[in-house]
This record gives sequence, C-alpha cells and structure tokens, in this order.
Amino acid sequence: MVIIMKKCLCFAGVFLFLIGCGRNVGNKTILKVGAEKLTVSDIAYRLKSLSANYSEFMASDAGRKQLIDLLIRERIILNAARKEGIGKRKEITDIFDDYKKNYKKKLKEYEENLILQTYLSELEEKKLNVPEEEVRGYYEDHRGDFLTPVKFDISHILLSTEDEAENALKRIKSGEGFSELAKAVSIDTESSIRGGAMGSFKKSELLPEFRDIVSKLKVGTVSDVISTPYGYHIIKKTGERRLPSQSFNESTREIKMMLIKKKFDDWLAAEKNKLNIKVDYDALKLVSTFK
Repeated sequence: MVIIMKKCLCFAGVFLFLIGCGRNVGNKTILKVGAEKLTVSDIAYRLKSLSANYSEFMASDAGRKQLIDLLIRERIILNAARKEGIGKRKEITDIFDDYKKNYKKKLKEYEENLILQTYLSELEEKKLNVPEEEVRGYYEDHRGDFLTPVKFDISHILLSTEDEAENALKRIKSGEGFSELAKAVSIDTESSIRGGAMGSFKKSELLPEFRDIVSKLKVGTVSDVISTPYGYHIIKKTGERRLPSQSFNESTREIKMMLIKKKFDDWLAAEKNKLNIKVDYDALKLVSTFK
C-alpha cells in the first residue's frame, strides 16, 4: 500500500509540474529587440490573423525564419519611430483615443450579445417551453384555420400617431391612391417603397391585432386605424387564396413557433411594465447628425 501511495504521489507531482509548464510556456521569450520582448503568446496571437495557407507555411523552418525576420524589421522601425516621438503626436494620440473608445463599445456590445443569447436560450427552455398537449389543444380549437387554410396578401400604411393615421384614412376614403399615399407618408421604409406591400401571410403569421380584421376584409378594401406596439396602421387586403389542408403533424412546427412567440411577447410585456422606460424621440432625431 505504501509503495502504491508513493507511486501515486510521484505521478501527481509530475502531472502538476507539466500543468505549470503549460501555463508558463506562453510567457517564454522568443525574440528580443533592444528592451522589447516578444513571447510565445504574442507571436501565437499574430499567427491567428493569418490565412490557412500562410499558417501552414509558418509551420516550416523557412516560414518561421521569415516570420522572425519580418518581426525584427517591424520592431526596428517601431523603435526608431518611438525615438522620434511619433507616438506622442496629437494626430496619432487622437486616432488612438478614438480607437480605444470604439473598442470599449464593441467589447461591451459583444458582452451584451453573449449574455443576451445565453439568456434567450435558457428562457426558451424554462419559460417559453410549449408541450405537445398545448400544441394539440390549439390545433383542435382552431381546426378550421388548418383544414381550410387561407393566405392573405396585404399592404399597410404605418404612422406614428393616431391623428396622422386618421388623416391618412380620410385621404384614402376621399379617393387618394393607397399605394401612392404609402410611398409618401408611411414610416415603414421597407414596405413604403413597394406602395405598402407587406407580402403574403397565413392568419397565424399575422400580428394578433390584424388577424380577425384581415380575415373579414374583402379583397380591395381597407381597414380602420389599427393600433399595435409598432404604431398606427391602415391595412389593405390585396389578395386571398386557399391553401391545401394541414394535418396536426403538418401543423405542429407552425403552431409551436406561434405559441412560443405569444409566450415571449407576453413575457416581454410583463417585464416592460416592471421597468421605468422613457424615450426622448426628439433626441433620437439628433443621432443622424452626431459624429
């Protein structure tokens, strides 16, 4: 037993020694030019930016020698430039300060995106999960939408205020062309260039506020003003066509995605109510002039 324990302790010591070596290898100096040193980690970082073909060349003796020659040349020039005080010139320090500011913003953005994506994945698993019985229940409650499905072609005009939308609706009722008005006043820039055309949608794909209204509209007619979180809409139904019926299995993915979106929208609204959110839209207009 004592012999076995000694062997184990010996193995453990060797293992810890190797770990220590692995940690320190990055600090090992490869190149020294004057007072400046380049370590294994410095050069490894530089190699990451190279193309695959050039990285393969760097793995050869000739490639490694060429890399060292280039780094020596670079350090010689940098050393001379620093002696001349190039790095202290105002135009250089201003550019570098701007770079540091932008880098900090990009780093913050990267961190926030990483946190956001991780949380959304966990949120989907914990709070947005849709069991099969919920999907089946929706299918049974809306069987008609799947056995005789319809796709609607719609256009819209989106405006910021209810007064603007009511005024636009009056202009349409007075005979002004929907498409021309959409191009002129709609704040949805993506659809306005197409005369307000949004595309084709099944009922389940429409915003909840649109579904019943669009279903009941006759082709060629327009809705009253509809309020959504995006603003105030006027909808025009430009087409309608029947689709093949869908079984439960064929509809499962569509229903599940719709229910997940509904749960997410409800969760988002609840969280929004907990926070004191204020928006200065006048200040927002200044963004385009800021440099």
